[in-house]
Amino acid sequence: MKSFKLSYFLQLTLALALCAALVGQVRAEPTVVFVDGTTSVTFDEGFTTGLETLGVTVDASDPGTIDDANVAVFPIVAGAIDLATSIGDISHSGGLSFTSADGATVVDLLNFAIDNSSGNSTIALTGLAGVNDSLAGRTPLFNMDFSNVIAVSSDTELTVNDVALTLTAEAAAALNAAFAVESFTEGFVVGTADVAAIPQATDDTDDTGTGTDGAGGTDGGDAGTADGGDTGTDGATDDGATDDTGDDAADDTGDDAADDTGDDAADDSTDA
Repeated sequence: MKSFKLSYFLQLTLALALCAALVGQVRAEPTVVFVDGTTSVTFDEGFTTGLETLGVTVDASDPGTIDDANVAVFPIVAGAIDLATSIGDISHSGGLSFTSADGATVVDLLNFAIDNSSGNSTIALTGLAGVNDSLAGRTPLFNMDFSNVIAVSSDTELTVNDVALTLTAEAAAALNAAFAVESFTEGFVVGTADVAAIPQATDDTDDTGTGTDGAGGTDGGDAGTADGGDTGTDGATDDGATDDTGDDAADDTGDDAADDTGDDAADDSTDA
């Protein structure tokens, strides 16, 4: 396992691309596909304290989880990053639910995505936002800062740790409106994220071995064709010989018999 600190990294996609290179994921095609993994978010104490002051509780939506240490975990369900352009995203299931003290207002943030589908230099964690079961659409929720991330690679997992999360202007406005407050502001520190993405397994087919097997099969076919051809030719020759012999014998027999009969008849007539 290799670990290194990146002094400046604005894009998660570039961090994942670097990890991919370390474990040999970069091949002729520039895209890395992710099929599993998790993103965990450790909430900042100031964020959780602010929610408590407002009487707002936060829970995880299945299959996401949140523990007593205020660490929420969301499964990665799919994703792809183009290493040449840094365009792509990583999608998650689950989400977060914020509930007011009286239970009258519930803000749901669901199906997070680390989104760089437009290729911008600023990456955001987006999600489907809704209030009281009424979805407002996909919204940028948390800005992601990669200035001091730690990237770690192994043979089976690509991770980027300590990504700083802050509220976007859109998320701050939505929370203020939902809870009728002015406490949420753009840039408010939410916490840090650790991304552990599992790439799709590479194809380990041995092209050289396949080629050898194919050559062997070809040789076998040639040998069989050659033998079959020779045998067929010999058979044709033998049949021809048989036919010629039979025809010659029949002709000779017929000719001789005819000649002998004719000679005998002629002799008999002379004698008479």
